Amino acid sequence: MEPSEREINLMKGVAAGECGAITELYNAYFDSIYRSVFNQVDRNQQAAQDIVQDTFIAAIESAKNYKARSTIKTWIYSISHKKVAEYYRKKQSRDNNIVENWQDSEEMLNANCGSCTLEEGIVSKAYIQEILDKMPLHYRQALLLKYIDKMSVVEISIVMKRSIKSVEGILSRARADLRNCIKEMEQV
Repeated sequence: MEPSEREINLMKGVAAGECGAITELYNAYFDSIYRSVFNQVDRNQQAAQDIVQDTFIAAIESAKNYKARSTIKTWIYSISHKKVAEYYRKKQSRDNNIVENWQDSEEMLNANCGSCTLEEGIVSKAYIQEILDKMPLHYRQALLLKYIDKMSVVEISIVMKRSIKSVEGILSRARADLRNCIKEMEQV
């Protein structure tokens, strides 16, 4: 997606160090970036705050390099994606990605397994957490970006630095894993 003229001007202001532009960037994207990062670091508030702070510092420092090939949202999500990967590399583990808003989690569940809903009691909140905990990081990230952050496959491909076909494949495999886990639970 191409950025709007307003976004281009905002990034020019950020690159020039204008306090108003930096504040506008922060206010416009903080909540969604924080929510996304928070879900990717096992709801660890301190880690999420640190990563989001690093994300905005990196965004401000690299604003001069913004090429306007994508929207600011996609660009800043890409930076946060790198910061989360860096966090996991430093930590040397595969911590949990737990969905903060379970209403959105229910939407993800319904989109992926049809008749299985949280209201019917078939799948519990804890079970969804368990499924996500066991998924590879790139599966969890793709699912969260798609169903929680409502990103398109094109935006996800930019954020994850993968081809559109690769993201489609990851989403397909992640949804299949989710469906299989739920089916296994239904048979118990």
